[in-house]
Amino acid sequence: MIRLNVMMRRIAVALAACAGVAACVSSYKQAADTAPHATIEFVKGYTSGLGFGTSTGQQYYVLQGETCEGRQRAAFFTWMFGGDSKVQRIAANQPIHLSAVTAFGHVSGVGNSGAGVYAVTDSDYCYARAQFTPQEGHTYDVVQAEQSPAVCELQVTDTNTGEAPPDLVLNNNTGCPYSTLTP
Repeated sequence: MIRLNVMMRRIAVALAACAGVAACVSSYKQAADTAPHATIEFVKGYTSGLGFGTSTGQQYYVLQGETCEGRQRAAFFTWMFGGDSKVQRIAANQPIHLSAVTAFGHVSGVGNSGAGVYAVTDSDYCYARAQFTPQEGHTYDVVQAEQSPAVCELQVTDTNTGEAPPDLVLNNNTGCPYSTLTP
């Protein structure tokens, strides 16, 4: 009974922490379909992370400039949520700033607190940012592709040309923190 109470308290604390984070990240507000716009298809870019003791999640954000403050989540993928892609309308002919993060969780061992045995978990992350100017009527694929476990590369492709946008700036080593809430 004591083990169950300790476990329930840990679960309650974890849920409270997730609820606290939920207030910090809002969902992306799409450009009006009557305004000049382009389309971004955010694509789930990982294949690992489903199985005993593993978990992977991926998030894409639209930023309000160079910082993570005021970020809006445009897509969220896990083994349980999000499907394989999500399409968003974005304002055309003005720079957009994106951030991508993929979190790889796995059980790395077992511990004993005296009140019971528990799993020890570790996480690895891939972060990336992109900036470009979407052209009206164009569609862009954005994917943070897993190259190997915990190694990723952000890719942006204009599907009208098959090429990266001409003014694309990528940084595959920095991005906004992962948010631990569900969509």
